[in-house]
Amino acid sequence: MILLDFGHFGHPSLNRIAGFELMACALNAWYVMAHAIFAGVFGRDVLPVGRPWIG
Repeated sequence: MILLDFGHFGHPSLNRIAGFELMACALNAWYVMAHAIFAGVFGRDVLPVGRPWIG
């Protein structure tokens, strides 16, 4: 989001980079939500997400 602000207020070349960054964030959010849904439906981890950071 900060890259979009910089792109809007003076550096328009950052808009393309910000767009790719936001698409990567959206894909990551979809993957994490798919993991949460599949874990609830199947009762176990189906998609790999790694170890929890906080125990």
